Amino acid sequence: MVVLVGLGLLGCDGGRDEYVTANEALLAELPVYPDARLTSQESLPYMLDEGGRCERADGYGTRTDYRVPPRTDDDDVATFFLAVGRGWLDNPPRLC
Repeated sequence: MVVLVGLGLLGCDGGRDEYVTANEALLAELPVYPDARLTSQESLPYMLDEGGRCERADGYGTRTDYRVPPRTDDDDVATFFLAVGRGWLDNPPRLC
């Protein structure tokens, strides 16, 4: 099973490096399922349609993939994130 985490920050006025740095800092604060292994991380631009012209990046989203241990099922992952998410959601990190 692979757990995907996607993140895109809106409202940062910087370039690619600032978006990616902010995304990675926020991802570093998120809980990770026990013994999960990072398998890939990718940051790509996204464009907002301005009258049919997508000419510049409006931000960058970061996708992070983890592989959880064998024999981990969906209920295990959901139970973990419901438990740890409550505390994290009470005091979420500042985005920008």
